[in-house]
Amino acid sequence: WMGECDFTANNGDDLRECVSHIRHGCDEYAPLADRQLVYMTDYRVLDNGIHIASYEDGVRMIGNFSDFCIEFEGDPIEPYSYIIK
Repeated sequence: WMGECDFTANNGDDLRECVSHIRHGCDEYAPLADRQLVYMTDYRVLDNGIHIASYEDGVRMIGNFSDFCIEFEGDPIEPYSYIIK
């Protein structure tokens, strides 16, 4: 189970498709793996759709949960994307 859907492997094609989805999730998570061991000190939701996660080492992850590009501290953040500062 991967959240929104169940993966099955009834045949070789199903297995290849499921593994492809799992690989995509791993690739998406890999750049953020270092955040797993750092304490999150704050999480703020702004009125414009920006979410800011702050970590004890000073790193901030800024996510744009809106349908339009938003500039944050001079950096554009595409819809449903994030930047790390």
